[in-house]
Amino acid sequence: MTGRYGVRALLRRRWAGSLVVLMLLFSPQGAAYAGRQSPPRLALESVHLAPSPLVSGEAGFLSVTFVNTSAYQPAHNILLRFQEAKGLLIPAEGASAFVNQLKPGERFTWQLPLSCSPEAGSGYIQAAIILEYETDSGLIRTQADPIVVEVNRPIRLAYDPPQLPAQACEGDNLAFSMQLMNLGRDEIRNVVLRFDIPGLDCGGPVLVGTILPGEAETAAANLLVSLPDQGAGPVSGTLTLSYEDPLGRKSQRRHNLTIQLRPRQAAVASAVPEPSDDAEAPGPPVFYLAAILALAAACAAQCAYIRRLKRRSA
Repeated sequence: MTGRYGVRALLRRRWAGSLVVLMLLFSPQGAAYAGRQSPPRLALESVHLAPSPLVSGEAGFLSVTFVNTSAYQPAHNILLRFQEAKGLLIPAEGASAFVNQLKPGERFTWQLPLSCSPEAGSGYIQAAIILEYETDSGLIRTQADPIVVEVNRPIRLAYDPPQLPAQACEGDNLAFSMQLMNLGRDEIRNVVLRFDIPGLDCGGPVLVGTILPGEAETAAANLLVSLPDQGAGPVSGTLTLSYEDPLGRKSQRRHNLTIQLRPRQAAVASAVPEPSDDAEAPGPPVFYLAAILALAAACAAQCAYIRRLKRRSA
């Protein structure tokens, strides 16, 4: 019985000791002690890209800021590395940086010159910042913070400036066309022409559709001419060319156009020349002159023959 009671007393003392330790840990003093013993942690606070988005085939700057969230322990021998698996984002001055120490609550910003490969299309590229650092106790910690870099590959749509004829008459049906060429690496989608010119009506937007890389499409429209409310004379308006890139981002180009509109009656009257009082009467045709000369010669020969007959009879 004595041995059993001795074991019970030992267990009671151990439970009491554990309870005291737990009370110390959850007390303010215990929490402070635990915080001083926990290793530091570097958190990614912000990411900035200039320009944003990064242009395909050009260079920019990637700026990342880290903060030591520990309230007690510094981080030592901090090594930062940039990582992008596809090789579309190329650091201009190497892919790493080194910081001796980052105190509790202190921040560090890494300015990384970055070049974007021409092969990178419009979209988002996954990358990461890898960190390695030491604690006061010599423990080495490693972490990877993912980042996303937006890339834009500009659309290269080429065409000659659109033009209208100098003038048109009421009721005319003008045939308009322009060739659109895709000189870029991406599709150009939802290409549409819109006319906003008083007196010219094509029945609505003109859909060209999708233009593949390296190909050309022709935008054609028939413009019916009518006199606007202000009547005949010069009118001005716009031709709007809209399209989208593969990400659905829309772009527009506007062109100012001018044309002289004329009424139909005035056009017909001006096409017929009026007679002039000073105009000389047209002369007789050549064959009429030849006939007259031939007739005169015949008459002269007849007269000469008659005179010869009279001389003989006398």
